[in-house]
Amino acid sequence: EIRFVHGGINIEEIIANKPHGVNQGQTNIPVEVKIRNFYSDTVDLQSVELTFSLGNHTQVRTSPGLPTSIAAGDTISVFFNVDVDANSPVGTATVDARATATVTLPALTFYDGDAQSPHQWWIRSKAQLVIDQVETEESFVNKGQTDLFVRMYVSNTGETPFSLTAAVLTSPRGLYNPPKVLQSPTPGTVIPPLSSFVATFTVNIDPLSPSGVAIIGGTASGTNTFSGAVTEDLVASITDSWTIQN
Repeated sequence: EIRFVHGGINIEEIIANKPHGVNQGQTNIPVEVKIRNFYSDTVDLQSVELTFSLGNHTQVRTSPGLPTSIAAGDTISVFFNVDVDANSPVGTATVDARATATVTLPALTFYDGDAQSPHQWWIRSKAQLVIDQVETEESFVNKGQTDLFVRMYVSNTGETPFSLTAAVLTSPRGLYNPPKVLQSPTPGTVIPPLSSFVATFTVNIDPLSPSGVAIIGGTASGTNTFSGAVTEDLVASITDSWTIQN
């Protein structure tokens, strides 16, 4: 006969050092589960599993291997790596756990279905770089003209910061020497969540540039500061143009 008993082991605490939360697509998030044996003899820990009140997660137990023994009165830590799905629902999630342990004589199975101190983390929407608009100050420019100003309006529509990697103006027509130069912000600037900024450029028209109407667009990219994932936009929502004349 095997008796299934609620007791004998106690999940004391879930530890995840993520005071600022996690974000969609983040991987290898370390989580620790502390389990105490309050039975009068050694128990064999058979299973431990994390549970989440919200979100789509994948978990991998990294240590220790199970089953493992816990002496009477002792506490052990079980470690996991957690991935948050790239399209996970967002919001505040409670991170909890459940566990089972056994004793051979007498034949007992102990179970605990929640921690004394569960953890909560905020699942943020991933950083999302969007080029809202590229804007020129001039409608007509001359070959050889220098120090023309162009602005690129960029937003982070996600709840996670990103570090700006690059912002580049694009134009299929025209010869520019030197290439269009980003003046500000500098690469590495951290863009807060749900915010916007203006990237400014200076442009020189080469004296040998072809004439005609040039559409001015842009591309930009950044690195999610939580997950290291790349966020980029290769096409501006609104472009501008100028006419290169002799």
